[in-house]
Amino acid sequence: MIWEIAVPNGTYNVFVVCGDPTAFDSVYSVNVEDVLTVSGTPTSANRWISGTSTVTVSDGRLTISNGPNDHNNKLCFIDITAVSAPVALVAIAEPFTLSWLGLTSDGQVKLQVHGTSAASCVIEASSDLLTWERLTLVPIVNQTVTFDAGNVLLRQQRFYRARLEP
Repeated sequence: MIWEIAVPNGTYNVFVVCGDPTAFDSVYSVNVEDVLTVSGTPTSANRWISGTSTVTVSDGRLTISNGPNDHNNKLCFIDITAVSAPVALVAIAEPFTLSWLGLTSDGQVKLQVHGTSAASCVIEASSDLLTWERLTLVPIVNQTVTFDAGNVLLRQQRFYRARLEP
């Protein structure tokens, strides 16, 4: 048996169920994209055998086929779910550093950024280093970022970090 369905190239989770409510005279063995996904023998107490595989399709067709030592394979259903594409990450040749420069005369925080050619960064703040709040997206001008962090004199302690976004 070979069964195919046209799908876009990519990665898929495939759930396959084999069985027969009236008979258990089979040995189920099913491959998905040449990956053994279902393997088992039904009994009078358990007539359904299932399995899941994560596979990559590169030819535009998801292929289901008989596996090794199958006998009387009976497919009940197949559930195909596309796996989300990975998020693109920014490649940084070397880590950048963030240094405190102080407050401007109008009360804004001034930080220095070294080691990146990025045009802007996201500034986040935390009081406990566990939960982070996005404050703003700011341009990096002459290795410096300046932003309004509210009245910093009223805060006991505040940590800042910068993240580059693609």
